Amino acid sequence: MQEASQLVALVNQQPGQPGADGMYRHYLASQCGTQIFINSLVYQKKWIDYLQTGQNTDAFATLQSYGPYYIDSIRDVSRFALIIVALSLYLS
Repeated sequence: MQEASQLVALVNQQPGQPGADGMYRHYLASQCGTQIFINSLVYQKKWIDYLQTGQNTDAFATLQSYGPYYIDSIRDVSRFALIIVALSLYLS
């Protein structure tokens, strides 16, 4: 899955900061034809260490995809826009 590869590359370059619960999160919006998806990657510091060192740990990442939202559906686009605005406010 291309989205998973893009998120792993992003984490490798910019791990980010953990949230209050100690978990790291990255989000990605992607499109396939007339469908839009929101992808969420959640992971711990141990997973970043694994990516950077290659040493085997018990860490893992979880990728969750939401969608599809169809670009030719007013209802879907409205929902997608609402989620993007909410994520933007949450992350700022």
